[in-house]
Amino acid sequence: NRPLSTINSALRHLAKAGFGPGPVDVDGVRLENVNDNRGPDASDVSAVLTRLKKSEKSPAAIRNYAIILLAAQRALRRSEICKLSVGDVDVSRNEMRVFRKGRRTQIAIRISEQTARALSEWLLIRPQMARDGVQSLFVAIAPRPDQRGVAMSGEAIYRLIQKAGGGGRAWRPHGLRHTGITTVLRRTNNLEAARLLAGHAKVATTQRYLDDSRGMEGLAVAAMEGAFED
Repeated sequence: NRPLSTINSALRHLAKAGFGPGPVDVDGVRLENVNDNRGPDASDVSAVLTRLKKSEKSPAAIRNYAIILLAAQRALRRSEICKLSVGDVDVSRNEMRVFRKGRRTQIAIRISEQTARALSEWLLIRPQMARDGVQSLFVAIAPRPDQRGVAMSGEAIYRLIQKAGGGGRAWRPHGLRHTGITTVLRRTNNLEAARLLAGHAKVATTQRYLDDSRGMEGLAVAAMEGAFED
């Protein structure tokens, strides 16, 4: 479509100057809206978390474990993770306050026991990692002193998730969010539960993430087996 548009634009200008018949009468190709939000398999996420948990317990491994849980188990966007501060987390009540997408004020959300434990472990060592005055929950752990202890950027979170999963398109913050949303639907068979986990205003938005997560297509195909045999 882009080359066709360029050619027609040139032909229109030539026609205005008296050269040629103008744009060619050729329809562009109709584009399909393909939005691939798929993330890694839940088993792959579990394998990465297990590896981080069994690692040498470095500060980076403890931090990364908590971040991956927030992205996958709590389906937080990376922008939401970036905006978290230490005061937003209440591990004693399994709660945290987040700026959900499109909201100007924070809302309280529930977190699992596993996530609360992971955040507690990170909060114990965070004071030694952060610069004075930095309130962001997650801070950079870098070899260079000028990059160490500052608030993590969205790009830094993207890179650590990519590295943890070994690269590939599925291993990105939004991919982990997708995995979390589809996993909760498989486990609960409840679209409203998935919507609340995702923080979507409308169920229709949540449905875009499902990717037949309940295996409905396979169920339909199995049901039709032999339906039209003689």
